[in-house]
Formats: sequence, structure tokens, C-alpha cells
Amino acid sequence: GVVMTDYDGNTVTLDSGDKLQAGMVIWTAGVTGCPLEFIGHELKRGKGNRLIVDGMNKIKGLQDIYAVGDIAIMPGLTSVNVRALLSRGRRKIREIMIDRYNF
Repeated sequence: GVVMTDYDGNTVTLDSGDKLQAGMVIWTAGVTGCPLEFIGHELKRGKGNRLIVDGMNKIKGLQDIYAVGDIAIMPGLTSVNVRALLSRGRRKIREIMIDRYNF
């Protein structure tokens, strides 16, 4: 694999020394949060070392930095809530398909 060793807001540096231009980096990895550190910021973490995010997946305590997947945890969102939301979404999609397309 390839390891990202640095990101300065414009350039990603890889462990090979290669550099990539990137105005945005989306980090995804594993089944628990990795111990990412943000210099100058003490971040609260949830279960599994996950970064605490708001309803838009913005990391609490940071500006314009987001986390998704296994590195993020949204307080109050449980598997029961997610199942209920998915169920409501499926029902709504069926209603739309029947109403608009006689499906």
C-alpha cells in the first residue's frame, strides 16, 4: 500500500516521496478510527477512537474538515435509528414510484 505522510492543504506527500496536488483529501480506512492528530486541536473521540461529527459529517472543533465511514461517529445515531430511517426511505421511494410511474 501507499502511505500519505503529509498534507498541507494543497499537496499530498506520499511515503515514496511522490507529491499529488489536491484541494481536498477524503480519508477512509479500517473498522475503527485511526489516531489522526490535528496540530493545535484537541479532538473529542467516541467509541472505537472515532472522530465526533455533526449531522453533516463535519468534525466537531474543526472548520471545513469532514469525516465519513469508520473514522466518524455521530452522537445519537444508533443502528436502530439508521434502520428506521432506511425503512422510511424505502417506503417513500415506493410511494414516489407508484405515484409518478404507476410502478
